[in-house]
Amino acid sequence: MEFQIIQDKKLWDKLVQTQPEYTFLHSWNWGNFLETSGNKIWRLGLTKNGKMEKVILIAKIKARRGTFLFSPHTLPNWFNQKEDFNFLISYLKKLAKDEKCSFIRLSPLIKKNQTNKQFLNNFNFRRAPLHMHAESTLLLDLNQEQEKILRKMKKNTRNLIHRAEREEVAIKKTLNPANFLRLQNEVVDRKHFVPFSQEYLEKEIQSFSVDNQIKILEAEYQNQIIAVAIIIFYGYRAFYYQAASASKFKKIPAPYLIQWQAILEAKKRGCQIYDFYGASPEDKPNHPWAGPTFFKKSFGSYRVDYLPAHDLILSPLYWKTWLIETIRRKKRGF
Repeated sequence: MEFQIIQDKKLWDKLVQTQPEYTFLHSWNWGNFLETSGNKIWRLGLTKNGKMEKVILIAKIKARRGTFLFSPHTLPNWFNQKEDFNFLISYLKKLAKDEKCSFIRLSPLIKKNQTNKQFLNNFNFRRAPLHMHAESTLLLDLNQEQEKILRKMKKNTRNLIHRAEREEVAIKKTLNPANFLRLQNEVVDRKHFVPFSQEYLEKEIQSFSVDNQIKILEAEYQNQIIAVAIIIFYGYRAFYYQAASASKFKKIPAPYLIQWQAILEAKKRGCQIYDFYGASPEDKPNHPWAGPTFFKKSFGSYRVDYLPAHDLILSPLYWKTWLIETIRRKKRGF
């Protein structure tokens, strides 16, 4: 049993996409994005008896709150064999020491239940104070006829889609983020959060556009772009990654039509799952994501809750990160 650095893009994406659960956060192109953003990464492959069996993307995150190793949406097959996982953690501990990291963080893409929680607890992992990526989501099965998907939506959602069509809202595709950034700034003024920067977004688009894995859908109404959504396509899954809309035109249901067109684009590309990428906790009606979650649920999606991010402490410096992230979580209302 040994680890190898994988340099074959096709092999990497093939091994990722054979998993029953995966997201674009473990794609080759996401690794490229992390690198262009200044993060050191490792694409590790576990070989057993001469056969490559598992892969994991590791990034070194160096931030003011602390330095740590992080695996975004760690693939499910790492959590079904203790021997393999123990080998992985031993390897990462040595890597973390060499890279002067104070802890290891995993965002496991496995169901949230006591069995999976205990698996990580047995290796001395503890729940992270703050999420890194979506830990709950809503999924839509695309292995259905278009009309059946429409029928399963809430009646009001269908009506709003058709109303947007009657209002002559036009959906356009682009890779230019200018309109998204403009509308995102408007949302920031309303909701008071820290947005992704223009540079960050442009690097994401550049990383995924090389393989035609990203599209920006814009809704035009009366010669104005009033809503935008960014969709990522990876393997058999499509992801509703980010969105923004103009409050001035809130009575025009453009976001519903954008969503429907994104679903149709995903089906056209052969995707089997449409991932709405993110949902608020069911027991927190005042959560910052409650409104968007209600919108996403109306399309007939079903809920999946993943185990939250977990940390393995390697140094007392971890507690500085823990304190900063705990304060951030509370300020954001999570």
